[in-house]
Amino acid sequence: MRAIRKGSEPLELSRYRAAGNTEYDGPNFTPVKGAIRTALLEEQGWLCAYCMTRIDENVKVEHWHCRSNKVYKGEQIDYGNMLGVCTGNRGGAPKEQHCDERKGDGDIKFNPANPAHHPRLAISYSINGEIRSDDANFNRELDERLNLNHAKLINNRRAVSDEVIKCLNKSAGCRTRAEVDRMVHGWKTPDRRGRLQEYCDVAVFFLEKRRKRL
Repeated sequence: MRAIRKGSEPLELSRYRAAGNTEYDGPNFTPVKGAIRTALLEEQGWLCAYCMTRIDENVKVEHWHCRSNKVYKGEQIDYGNMLGVCTGNRGGAPKEQHCDERKGDGDIKFNPANPAHHPRLAISYSINGEIRSDDANFNRELDERLNLNHAKLINNRRAVSDEVIKCLNKSAGCRTRAEVDRMVHGWKTPDRRGRLQEYCDVAVFFLEKRRKRL
């Protein structure tokens, strides 16, 4: 999971709301949904908002506050409540599902696209690929409600951390701060198509740990 900088909502959604529409997936919503998907992909670097795997044009639009809960009815077409997510092993057994597919109608404490929540995410990664939060309740939600410590995701994150550590140690002597800074910049920078590397924040986490020691 990474902090997401939310952009402006698509013009199509603004017009939809201005016309008096309040329902997500209501009549004439298809082009609006397409514009929402495009906007989410671009602002998230084509990565799932929860697990950071690659997503594409068929991205699933997730509502941080679930649409089925009447308490959140007013947030159905609130762009700030929308995230782009992967399919989360849809159709698999519940223990194999992750991200929104596992979350279902449940809530999680923090929204990765809400700037006020960014300092409170307190995300860290272990060398074996596990994701954690310093916030006990959120940590439990990452593990149980989103299932972000699914074996497949752990293995994928571990592969990235192994790559970073190998790169840091491949030359004799210590890496300079400038070298580490360039590596951080590389992982934080999207390619020409606007795509970030999968699990980029795992790499950044370990690189910044090394930088602090220099």
